[in-house]
Amino acid sequence: RREAGYVSESFAAIQLLHDPQEYAERLFARLLKANERLETRLCMMSVISRAVGVHKLQLLNFYPFLQKYIQPHQRDVTQILAILVQAVHELVPPDALEPVLKQLADQFINDRTRPEAMAVGLKTVRELAARSPLIITPDLLQDLVQYRKYKHKEVSGAARALLALFRQLDPSMLAKKDRGKGANLGAKPLAFGDVPLADRIEGVDLLQAAELRGSDGEDNSDSDGDNGSGSEGDDDAEEGVQLGSDADSDAASGSDGSDAEGDE
Repeated sequence: RREAGYVSESFAAIQLLHDPQEYAERLFARLLKANERLETRLCMMSVISRAVGVHKLQLLNFYPFLQKYIQPHQRDVTQILAILVQAVHELVPPDALEPVLKQLADQFINDRTRPEAMAVGLKTVRELAARSPLIITPDLLQDLVQYRKYKHKEVSGAARALLALFRQLDPSMLAKKDRGKGANLGAKPLAFGDVPLADRIEGVDLLQAAELRGSDGEDNSDSDGDNGSGSEGDDDAEEGVQLGSDADSDAASGSDGSDAEGDE
């Protein structure tokens, strides 16, 4: 589910962990000693990264461990990069992620690498920056967005996506010509450790709108009921007038008949 550039990889088994921090630490310690096949280790890495991402855990040794796998020739490298992205959240110190980002940029995004690997590297940088914008420096960002003019379409598209992200997050990190029209230079990502405080319960505006719609509906139904009762009263009055006129005509005819008999 994507919301404000963030994806939550979660399911019930991860969410219902009793002590996720201890679980992740114990599983990571087992991973460090593991001699299993790469597929098994990838499964363990995936579980650890999901627990870290969902519960926003602090497992700082996990990122240097992944760093040694970030190589273009590494088997299943795209899965390893997905594991890295899953384990990043806003509470991870940027200092812990900077070496991983540097390794990613040096190994994947250069003119000696195949265009497919360059595109994967740029997309991974974008996902990391969307989760933790403070890990990227202005100099590195300037170098990466220059690839939007690269001849390979997939590479240029990934660089433009990174450029569009920082036009929203922090346009001041971009060169003036790259900011676009109407750039909001006041837009800044939150400093590390800052958490936005809510002044009201999330979703209460929807409840108020529903209650307002319900009260409007009740008022309309009451007014319709009053109009309906008034029309029924008018119909009864008209029917009474008709019945009264019929009775008067019958009485008049009866009195005429009695007068005629008296004359005879």
